[in-house]
Amino acid sequence: MQRTPSGIRLTALATERMLAHAFQPGLMETLLPARLLETLPVAEVLMPQTNPFHSLVPRKLTDSELARSIRLNIEAELDAINLYAAHLDATDNEEAKAILRHVMDEEREHAALFWQLIARLDPEQAQHDREASQKYRLITTGASHEEVEAVGEGGGGVPAEVELPKHLTVGSLRK
Repeated sequence: MQRTPSGIRLTALATERMLAHAFQPGLMETLLPARLLETLPVAEVLMPQTNPFHSLVPRKLTDSELARSIRLNIEAELDAINLYAAHLDATDNEEAKAILRHVMDEEREHAALFWQLIARLDPEQAQHDREASQKYRLITTGASHEEVEAVGEGGGGVPAEVELPKHLTVGSLRK
């Protein structure tokens, strides 16, 4: 990790990511003071920015290729949710918090919609989703590891008598 004269810390990964993305000429001059720009190699002052055309091909994407791209969208939505949550934790400004909560909720909706789209584009992922629901129910009701892992392996599955508890609890804290 490097520290610039102004105290900005740069990691090798951050530098690599910055180099991997295109950025608009002149943008950095408006964002960083001239004295800092003079001290840094060009590669270290680029801001990460996703090129919206990096995955374009001279044809339409297959469902599998589109699912891969949508997974990147989900990653961005989850990253935005975490960023907004950090902003919420970092301020006492109620007006800002109201806006951040609203925007963060929109990002959650986007992530959920993208996940639904992936389930339609990728049948194998959809199967894993169905199995995960069954496995979740088995794990939370105390099924054995073998019962859980039998889900989806033909013949395993959820026993009919297994039912989700009405509410989850860690048990009594009284002795």
